[in-house]
Amino acid sequence: PDNIDYRYSMAYLYFDKKDFAKAQKEVDAILDINPDHPQSKVLKALLAAQNKDFIGAQKILEDNIKKGFDDDFTKISLSRIYTELNIFNKAEELVNNVIGHNPDNLNYLSDLAEIYIKEKNYDKALEFADKILAINPNYILGNILGAKTALLKQDYELAKDYAQEVIALDINCAQGYYYLALVREKTNDLDEAIECMKRAILHDLNN
Repeated sequence: PDNIDYRYSMAYLYFDKKDFAKAQKEVDAILDINPDHPQSKVLKALLAAQNKDFIGAQKILEDNIKKGFDDDFTKISLSRIYTELNIFNKAEELVNNVIGHNPDNLNYLSDLAEIYIKEKNYDKALEFADKILAINPNYILGNILGAKTALLKQDYELAKDYAQEVIALDINCAQGYYYLALVREKTNDLDEAIECMKRAILHDLNN
């Protein structure tokens, strides 16, 4: 019961499965043993963010960095918190720092694109969506990112292309149908919009 590595692995698994209550229990147990366990503090911050306590999460992660625990997990998590708090310059700085030594990491590139979306810099976000797809044309999240950004930019034809590519890659992907439904609604093709949204619900009943 006192093996921190095992407990952390369990905590992260619970977090990844969105069982946040059990994840919190494991994190609390670890921090009772070692209050400065850096990875568990990151999970504690991410759990705080799930409860919309972004200021609390920010303090935990900044404390990690002050104590020298400035690994990629801490930095990328803090960048997401900064994004939620609309502190875009710091968010970009952290993500670019991480991308500097992980230039082809699709998750990190996606994080940077999400920052640009929140800044309403849609052209830059689309640039990164295309960069992601140039690295891996079959990366579904890159197409989802493109569909989301193009829709916000009101480029409905482009959004439709991205959404249809999502469905071509995975016919069961709810988000492909979701964004296609939104495009159909924006272009007044309401019957098709309804059918697409029905399929989105079918493939993601909990959403």
